[in-house]
Amino acid sequence: MNWFQIYIYNITPEDEGLYCCVWLNEEYSELHTETAVLNFTYDPIVQIHGDTAVIEGDTLNITCFSQAFEPSTFLWYNLSQHGYWYSLNETGDSFIIDSADRKNSGKYKCLAKNDFVSGSAEISVTIQYPPDIQFIKRYGAVDCIARGVPNVYTFYKWNHQSEYGEHIRFLDGFANGTLTLDDTEYPYIRNGIYTCTASNDIRDSKGNMKQTGSYLIKIPGKSVFLNTSCQTNLCSLNRNCKLTFDVYSYPSVDRVELKSLNEEESKHIVQLKITPEKQMLPTYWKTFHFSGYKIYITTAILEEYDFTSYELRIWNLYGSTSFNFSIVPVEDIHNSKNLKMYLVIVVTLSAVLGLYILASHIWFYRRSRQSSLHGYDQTESYDEIGTIPSRIINTRPLSEQQQRIDRVDIEHEPSTEAEDRDDTSNLSSSNSSIHESFNNHQSVSSHDAIENNLRDTGSDSLSWRDVEADQRHEYQNLYQSIMQEMADSTSMHLLERDVQPLENQLEKKRYINLQI
Repeated sequence: MNWFQIYIYNITPEDEGLYCCVWLNEEYSELHTETAVLNFTYDPIVQIHGDTAVIEGDTLNITCFSQAFEPSTFLWYNLSQHGYWYSLNETGDSFIIDSADRKNSGKYKCLAKNDFVSGSAEISVTIQYPPDIQFIKRYGAVDCIARGVPNVYTFYKWNHQSEYGEHIRFLDGFANGTLTLDDTEYPYIRNGIYTCTASNDIRDSKGNMKQTGSYLIKIPGKSVFLNTSCQTNLCSLNRNCKLTFDVYSYPSVDRVELKSLNEEESKHIVQLKITPEKQMLPTYWKTFHFSGYKIYITTAILEEYDFTSYELRIWNLYGSTSFNFSIVPVEDIHNSKNLKMYLVIVVTLSAVLGLYILASHIWFYRRSRQSSLHGYDQTESYDEIGTIPSRIINTRPLSEQQQRIDRVDIEHEPSTEAEDRDDTSNLSSSNSSIHESFNNHQSVSSHDAIENNLRDTGSDSLSWRDVEADQRHEYQNLYQSIMQEMADSTSMHLLERDVQPLENQLEKKRYINLQI
């Protein structure tokens, strides 16, 4: 059998087609024909298309494409954590996961092949998910560890709660999620639940953008007595007494001991018991509850020597703590309270009496001021007194010699008249109104009276001193009669000190030189 071959060099797509080989047998009696098909193929090109970043819970969908040949099958593989490929038992051109999980992250490979050639492609898929919160406790601090994809986080304020879920305060931590615990005199105050909040901008299945995690912190240490203010306990003589003490301890209390500080120890402490109990703690942040202990002490019938000071000591793994208190008879406290009450009453009464005396002085002072002002108002009301009739004045005519002396004095004493005006203006303002109207009439009537008296007597040798004395006596009688009439008409009582004598208010200009 003979074989015929054909070689094609530098093949191109134009060389693709049907080839036919024809030959004759040895006798040249038969014609034989063989055909062959030449297919032109390219290097296989396989690609995977799809979203390579998928949020956890969403659908993962990737598709495999091939070029230059028609593949007959597709095979999908996943790269394991150990570094080898394992089949996913998928033969379609697409690989779909309806609800992607963070475990679906990794590399995927698509293998496309037919009877002649094969090709493959790889893709990395990332499943994004919100962070999980974990904690690392260190001395004096706690670290908030967030693990999610992407690993870029924002940390928010810490929330400090009691172990019973009661909010206590908010705390600022560092940008890396570390919180430094504040140093206080009582470490147990720092105990409680600390909640860390972080976000990487990926929502969880419930749509929450911020993720939280909580960590319970209990700082160990010596036991602490909480009711340190109860250093005095009241009990009754010849009766039983029950005492209660609040204690915080972590770890738990191992032993309790009570002893008297007096030389003669008490023998009547018959029962001492400690039980775990929920305690309430007031702080400058907020009042909250925490787990503590109560120590119950029950005594027998107390005698007089039992009322003394005691020391209560408790132990745990970190050492012992003591608290001193005393038992005091109730009767002594009642007597002390009564004494305090009496002192308070005495001090209160003294203060009230002092205020009363002060108020009385102020009242009398204001009343005296008002009385003086009222008297001033009364003197001003005297302006309504009318002109005094001349018939009520006992007047006597003056002689011609006296009239000449009077006229000479008036003509030659202008300066004296001015001085008299000044003296008159200095009279008290409280009596000026009443005496002004009176003096106007008096100045006229007195002159007429002097002339009439001198004319009646007909004597030029009458002494001016006698005239002046008579006139002064008449004016006093007139003043008394006027005051009596005013008191009768107005039903008012005038004080003598409120009205000046009339002779102090008479015009002196007509008499100042009468004795010359």
